[in-house]
Amino acid sequence: MRFQNKVNDTVEIDQILDLQVGSSESSHLWCHVDGRLIIYDALLVGWNKEKRTLRFQLAKNVNKLTLGSITDLNIFHEDLLLIYKSPVESLSDDFLTLKAPESILKLAEAEGFLPELMAAPSDGPMDKGDMELISQVLEVLGDTIKPKQTEPAKDSPKGPAYVFAKKPEIKETAQSLGFSNRGVVEEPLSETIDPTKKKRVSISKSGSEPSTYLLIEVETHGLSFHSTVRGEYKVGDAIVVHSILDNKLTAPLTAKITAFNKPSEYAKHFHVEAKFDLSYTKPPVKKVPTEKVGLKRELAKEKYSHETIYLLVEADTQKLQFIEKRKGEYNIGDRVIISTLYSNPLKKPINAQVQKIDDSSDARICFLEFLKDNQ
Repeated sequence: MRFQNKVNDTVEIDQILDLQVGSSESSHLWCHVDGRLIIYDALLVGWNKEKRTLRFQLAKNVNKLTLGSITDLNIFHEDLLLIYKSPVESLSDDFLTLKAPESILKLAEAEGFLPELMAAPSDGPMDKGDMELISQVLEVLGDTIKPKQTEPAKDSPKGPAYVFAKKPEIKETAQSLGFSNRGVVEEPLSETIDPTKKKRVSISKSGSEPSTYLLIEVETHGLSFHSTVRGEYKVGDAIVVHSILDNKLTAPLTAKITAFNKPSEYAKHFHVEAKFDLSYTKPPVKKVPTEKVGLKRELAKEKYSHETIYLLVEADTQKLQFIEKRKGEYNIGDRVIISTLYSNPLKKPINAQVQKIDDSSDARICFLEFLKDNQ
């Protein structure tokens, strides 16, 4: 005999579930819906004996739309060799709550266990549903468990997997696959639960809290990312990008959604594209003068000060503008000699006079007008 009898006693069921909640290995949860076999990997994180409920943690990117229409799930724990069925009670965020099973099938924990060695139970009532569950588990065990090899086999990825059946006539074909990886698209669970290993982007919409998404590509004009929620975004929606590649932006970028679609019929995510909004008001850029002008200020008739270098704002053939170093340094009517212009000494200095002063909070600009030689 390669599996024990069907367990119906409540006390014994509690003992078995106590053992499962203490296991670090995940369980396979599966069922058939409209000819489609749906399989999830989930970890049992809570067992409430009083309420008789089991709490499973699902992977982050599980498609929850299908779970809304499922009434019960079949459970198989490969490490503890448990098989049972539980009604679905509720689904909240990434946690699925199931009711405790009325019975559990417990397989023997024999070393070197092989499916082909399993025989019918020696005692205990086994109905058609029990045998169907066992046959499906046998299918996966027969396909995945091999005799020990000299070379280590590559680890098979575990995670949510789906078999799609488009027509009713192939429904039984999908059911017969059970846990077999034939025709099953598998996604590694370790990658879905550990988001730190992926490129990410943080985005918010309509003043809501930012959410983190898998970043596909980022360019100067926009970016693209994955969404697992149907209808989460619509073309034209305004969004705010808070961080890119886990680097927080000093000034968040506004953008608009330009595409929201599913890459293929069987894809588990939606492809979202957004274009950055470049129409926002930019702060005025102040022109910082870099050219210099050298001035000698008239102290008395025919007497001038030493040359002082100032920042040149603008100049033409009749006038120029420069920035004072000290507020009130010059007054309207003051005469000067321009000895250096554009940082180059002049062979013939230019006589000039202060005609206007523009006093602002940032700088005090003096306007000089060139004088004729006879003035």
